[in-house]
Amino acid sequence: MLTLVLVLVLVSAIALVISGIGIMNIMLVTVTERTREIGVRMAVGAARRDILRQFLLEAVLISLAGGLLSILPANRAARLNPAEALRYE
Repeated sequence: MLTLVLVLVLVSAIALVISGIGIMNIMLVTVTERTREIGVRMAVGAARRDILRQFLLEAVLISLAGGLLSILPANRAARLNPAEALRYE
């Protein structure tokens, strides 16, 4: 039983790292595409921490939305009949 728990913890840790890398890539593209907007905001007086806070908040909201929406497939998986799941190909 302990081995199963350790394997599940390892798999979930790997999934978290991979999803974190995915969010990082999305935010990198977002910053690259919005360089002009960032420049305009800084020109009118936005501080570096304001820009940082904006992008960190966006990353958190993307993560939360993804986590909440993934409840739907998880709920469907929890309702599966074991006999139907084993028969499925």
